[in-house]
Amino acid sequence: MKTNEKVLLELKKLGLMPEEHEGNILFRYQMLSYLYLNDEDDENYYAMYMPYVQEITEDNEYEVLKVMNECNNSMKSVKLVNNDGHVWIGYELRLPPDADLSELVEHTVRGLYGAKMKFDMEMKGL
Repeated sequence: MKTNEKVLLELKKLGLMPEEHEGNILFRYQMLSYLYLNDEDDENYYAMYMPYVQEITEDNEYEVLKVMNECNNSMKSVKLVNNDGHVWIGYELRLPPDADLSELVEHTVRGLYGAKMKFDMEMKGL
């Protein structure tokens, strides 16, 4: 079974309603959008994101980048990045060929959600 099929199955087990779109997987959790990016050339690459968390503008760039850096320094595997003028929160890793995704998918979804809550709290604290 391919990695994206395993991810799709695990998301369904969690009671989420994932949809496949051009090989990638889109779903919502706690009213937020998530994206699993499939890499057909590398079945061992696992990459899940919460895209478009916040727009980075000239007016907020310093504050947003400062909060992103603080969040990145305080979290282990979840990272915030500037992706074409928007904050994305991501979790990427290289899987062993026989990886069991049952715990990893749930951990990733909850980790991305936690990072979003931390980012929002830090932004409000400015």
